[in-house]
Amino acid sequence: MTIRKAIFWFHLVLGCLAGIIVLVMSVTGIALTYQKQITSWADKRMFKIEPVDGRIALSPELLLKNLQKVRPGARPTSINISSDPEMPASMALGPAEMIFANPRTGEILGTGAQGIRTFFRVMTDWHRWLGFSGGNRGIGRAVTGAGNLIFLFLAITGLYLWWPQKWTRGILRALTWFRLGSTGKARDSNWHYVFGFWCIVPLIAIITSGVVISYSWASNLVFRIAGEEPPKLGLRRPGMNPATARTNPPLQLQDLDQLFQNVQTQSAGYGCRQNVSFHCG
Repeated sequence: MTIRKAIFWFHLVLGCLAGIIVLVMSVTGIALTYQKQITSWADKRMFKIEPVDGRIALSPELLLKNLQKVRPGARPTSINISSDPEMPASMALGPAEMIFANPRTGEILGTGAQGIRTFFRVMTDWHRWLGFSGGNRGIGRAVTGAGNLIFLFLAITGLYLWWPQKWTRGILRALTWFRLGSTGKARDSNWHYVFGFWCIVPLIAIITSGVVISYSWASNLVFRIAGEEPPKLGLRRPGMNPATARTNPPLQLQDLDQLFQNVQTQSAGYGCRQNVSFHCG
């Protein structure tokens, strides 16, 4: 058996075995790509704020005080004030609950588009853990990680199998463009080669980033290629200094107004719309 034929059979068998996993991750990944835009659209549709001339957004501290009147003891993990005058301010109470408020009056509006959020939580569960929950998420994560590696192998071996043994204009056209009128196996083979050729570069980029997310050794390799020391476990937040991570106190809520004013001052004059977000813990 030649090397090319052996790679072909590995490519075919692994493609059949991992096809369902790859399909699930692809469909859910496409949905999650537009999570922020769809969720924002749904929230704005539910809580559209009528702009008032000359009235600016309240400070984060006042928004928090109004929230605590409705939800005593609530400590949001993040606050977002949008530059869109029709968009409500939002305060996250953990990963699964969001509270919205009118940014100019402080009125607490509600929890937003819960159906959309539930949908995207399901998409995330399937994309990252194949729908597993609780202690079984490790199994789902291992399977999706293996699926990423297999998908990367399929992309690389697919490029090898696509590569013509002899370069001519006719062969190149047959491998990169659709042959009209072909049917059955010939049509399927042609489509496979053509779609594979035009999608190979973005596919490899997307799959490689998935491997980096799935495996710490791949993430560490990226740091080493860039000439940096891989961060230790638990210190992977961008810009975090390991030497000061344990000594810096968490952000205090009374600091938010000053930070808000600093952001407004520094972003004025850029000619673009800015959202202001604070992470409070």
